Amino acid sequence: MTPSLSTAPHSSANPLAWVQITTTQTIVLLFLVVGASWEQLRNYVTGIDSPVTGFREFNGTLLGANPTSLVLFLGPEFDHVDRSISLGLSQLIAHFTSLTRVEIRIHESVWSQELADQLTPLPASVKDATFSVSDFHSSGFELFRVQFNASARPFTTSFTASFLGLSLIMEGYLSDFPFMFALPRRLAKITFGASCTARIQVNRERVLHFEISGKMGDVQSIMEALARIGREFQYTIHLLSISVPMLHRQDEFNIFLSALPTHAPSLQILMVQINALHRDETAQWMDGLRNLINVRGLTRVDIVHPRPLPLLDGDIAWLLAAWRNAEYISLNPKPSSSMVLNPGQPSLTRNALKGVAVHAPVSLKHLGLYLDAERISVLGSGNIRPQVGVRSVELGVARAGSAQRSRDVVNMARRLFPNAEVVLA
Repeated sequence: MTPSLSTAPHSSANPLAWVQITTTQTIVLLFLVVGASWEQLRNYVTGIDSPVTGFREFNGTLLGANPTSLVLFLGPEFDHVDRSISLGLSQLIAHFTSLTRVEIRIHESVWSQELADQLTPLPASVKDATFSVSDFHSSGFELFRVQFNASARPFTTSFTASFLGLSLIMEGYLSDFPFMFALPRRLAKITFGASCTARIQVNRERVLHFEISGKMGDVQSIMEALARIGREFQYTIHLLSISVPMLHRQDEFNIFLSALPTHAPSLQILMVQINALHRDETAQWMDGLRNLINVRGLTRVDIVHPRPLPLLDGDIAWLLAAWRNAEYISLNPKPSSSMVLNPGQPSLTRNALKGVAVHAPVSLKHLGLYLDAERISVLGSGNIRPQVGVRSVELGVARAGSAQRSRDVVNMARRLFPNAEVVLA
């Protein structure tokens, strides 16, 4: 069907459907309003003139129009506009083969996954597009904004969302719009306890790289939402990077790690940084690290914490026996706290190095550990085959009463990993 523009003035048939075409020397701009009154529009966009100065009723078709730019407003009454108009919008947009720029502003009350699916197929000519969902007030709340730039590399779409306590940025491709629209709907139901910042990158294989900073409880809530939406749209999480100011409850980190095999069964890279100690925190708050034995696809693990991790020599052997593709393992070799190890506190000895040499996969290239130098090795290393593939070893040494104790640890590491550069953290 050839698009046509209704020449009839504003009538009561579709009182909330308006169109204006503006032509300049370099641009043909189509301004389309569906489901918004003029009062609402003036409150949202400054500089809008009276409807009698160029806007006409839109009946679903446009005569001879082939604009290069489109601005589309879908207002709070969009669901009450004639269905032939609302359902025909995606076909109308697809017809404009000269479009290079699209801006679609959607009222939060009518935003839905169905609507997102209808609007996302854009003409191939579009190089710059913006989707935003808000309350239609110029100084009000914008739920999220999606920007598409066909010239950007390596990603073509960026997504920003603001909730009370959360700032979310996503980067992906135009085909990821359904996923990007669905996740904020899920997150909008969460009450966040503190300010969080999250970033998600999506590649062509629908693989997610997820970075987040905030309180651990909020991190857990976001992770649950991301995992659920990811399963629904068939996305997998390969990278997870977390930074939290401190832990606030004894069980929250352990709960988070115990859920990882379910939330991110294909996880390959895990980076966790806990920046400060809670005044009540004990070593038991980090006991959940042993749950990582169930995330068997890990290739990189990097844990940073103010206190030495409560791991035993056997834990290192079991973890590395499970991580058969491990390449980079750094388990807090340089804790920031100046406290010494308490008597009876779980800690690694130089025996952990022997366990690594025996159980580590041939893929391992980097190892970082924090060892207790006072606890003397009870196992010989003469019959252990050296791990020649390891290229770097970073060791922190606790309670080294003499320089000789530190040298003994370094010398053992050099014997077990002869091709590695061994440094003291």
